[in-house]
Amino acid sequence: TMGAIARVCVRECDLSDFFEKNKTDWKLPVYGTLLEGENIYKSDLINEGFILMGNEGHGISSNLKKYITRKLFIPSFPAGEQTSESLNVAAATAIVCSELRRRVN
Repeated sequence: TMGAIARVCVRECDLSDFFEKNKTDWKLPVYGTLLEGENIYKSDLINEGFILMGNEGHGISSNLKKYITRKLFIPSFPAGEQTSESLNVAAATAIVCSELRRRVN
């Protein structure tokens, strides 16, 4: 990270408890990557919110899915051709973070 980790505020908590206790206090989107989501490259995105990512085998846990307000999908390329069926969570997270940063002020 070459020191970048020092600029990130990290807090550890139970996400279900966190979202449940705070869901009425904020109006920020909770982004989640799901197969039934909208194409991330065609979605309107804002510069604040939460990003939930799940692993390749199980995805986002059902107890957290209920808090997702913006379902995003990372499409395969080229469209219409057979490609790999999934990305690992690190690659998918990098794509989501990059797209949010690229398109948001």
